[in-house]
Amino acid sequence: MVEVPLNISACSWENKQKLGELHPITLPNNSEPEPDIAIVRTPDTLYQTRHPFPEDIFWLIEIANTTLVKDLGAKRDLYALAGIPEYWVMNLQTLELVVFRDLIDNEYRSEICLSSGTISPLAFSELSIDISRLFR
Repeated sequence: MVEVPLNISACSWENKQKLGELHPITLPNNSEPEPDIAIVRTPDTLYQTRHPFPEDIFWLIEIANTTLVKDLGAKRDLYALAGIPEYWVMNLQTLELVVFRDLIDNEYRSEICLSSGTISPLAFSELSIDISRLFR
């Protein structure tokens, strides 16, 4: 598990997800990318015999420095095509969080760059994440 600096404003999120890092996910095209962080449905026993499928995934996070072009391009497209509802890229070069949302016809229709403030993931609107703390 990875500890991510989160400001949790409600408890209901804690029993619905598992925060995992650097483990493969299985996509419909039979690829198994390894996002830096995957927030997936529980229970953990689901993943003893298989990796998470797109329907198990709440959102994915990549931490990008040297992989920035790939994470903002090819991986974004791959995750959108697989139906991942939300995808974040932590850009270590500019200290910005790039958020991809609003998946329509296998494309993210919304791209937001944030360097301050808070954000709530689509799947957990009660969760508030302080963006500046992500880069400390």
